[in-house]
Amino acid sequence: MKKVRIALVDDHQLVLDGLKSLIESMRNMTVVAQATNGLDALKIAEEQEVDVFVMDISMSGLNGIDTTKRLLELDPGAKVLILSMHTRGRYIAQSFQYGAKGYLLKNTAPDELETAIRNISAGKKYLSPSIGDADHLRVLQQALSDDAKEILTSRQRQILQAIAEGATTRDIAESLSISPKTVESHRSQIMQKLEIDNVPGLVRYAIRHGIIDVG
Repeated sequence: MKKVRIALVDDHQLVLDGLKSLIESMRNMTVVAQATNGLDALKIAEEQEVDVFVMDISMSGLNGIDTTKRLLELDPGAKVLILSMHTRGRYIAQSFQYGAKGYLLKNTAPDELETAIRNISAGKKYLSPSIGDADHLRVLQQALSDDAKEILTSRQRQILQAIAEGATTRDIAESLSISPKTVESHRSQIMQKLEIDNVPGLVRYAIRHGIIDVG
């Protein structure tokens, strides 16, 4: 039987090592790649055959939700399982809205992780029972729909996340391989779109909308 090929994406090496050991103890599963950030995950998608990405949300540079969105833009058939400690409805709904096939909490039992991976590999969706059922997810997605009309682009969310995390214009420009002038232009567009005229206001928006992790 063909093994399920898995890529792990988490910014903590200990988590990656633990997940790799756990998953490779499961029947017909193998970890083919690991990444500690979203940009490296995108490179993996371009270079390797992966059946399921197991993705954390809270990562610097490009968070797991935006990485998922960009993965699906690269490969509409990509399958992503979000593995996170976040239980807020907004995180869950945005993950599915941007193309994730499953959402699982990090404190889940190993057999539930295995069930989630197998379901997603087979083309099904999976939501951790401790979070809710499909009806609960539909309610979350409906609650998010009004915000979705005004949602920022993936690049704008990247820059907003970096600003909210305290990065300077030069830092952002270097990390995204764009010019400082382009960063400033994006920041101006973000402020105009959100009707926010100062950085503290951007930070509050980022926290409310789950763009940065505060705990």
